[in-house]
Amino acid sequence: MPMQLITPEGFTLLNGGPKYRRAFLDWGCFHNEAGFFTAWSNLKRLLKQRNAALRQVSRYEQLRPWDKELIPLAEQISTWRRSTVALSHRTWRIPVSSFLPEFSLTFSFQRGWEKETDYADVLERSFERDRMLTYTAHGPHKADFRIRADGAPVEDTLSRGQLKLLMCALRLAQGEFLTRESGRRCLYLIDDFASELDDARRGLLPAA
Repeated sequence: MPMQLITPEGFTLLNGGPKYRRAFLDWGCFHNEAGFFTAWSNLKRLLKQRNAALRQVSRYEQLRPWDKELIPLAEQISTWRRSTVALSHRTWRIPVSSFLPEFSLTFSFQRGWEKETDYADVLERSFERDRMLTYTAHGPHKADFRIRADGAPVEDTLSRGQLKLLMCALRLAQGEFLTRESGRRCLYLIDDFASELDDARRGLLPAA
């Protein structure tokens, strides 16, 4: 059964690095896109091989065998993630508005390379820099999605209690999105929800 874990450590979804938000998006992709896990696993394998090759090659043409496989996977995974954000947005708005009605929140997806640019062009153009860094600097492994409250990053604007409410709202909404799209229910494991919340807001999660 799909599960969502709501704990004090869940703040990392909002104020941690991009890998936590990628994991949040990928949970939705994994449970709603049949081919996601295979594509994601192959992407990780190819990136590892490509990064190892960057230490040995001298010309971009030597990387083409990896990039030929990597590019369609990267574009497909980014499409799934973008679709998940777009389709989930309507579901997110309801609990987020209920939990934090005093803020206007916006969500934006960043796929990991420049907008309106083919990933193939990015990889070829970035070859010298990637070779110097010995890793692939652009791609879906660098994707992120950011949330802003009244135009400012939520981690700079919201209190810890408000961040907790937002984190809970997002995880609840993701489970609701799963149910809406697939008919499957989500199990929520909740630890220490009440800390840092006033009495009125402690009742929000049970009411949801």
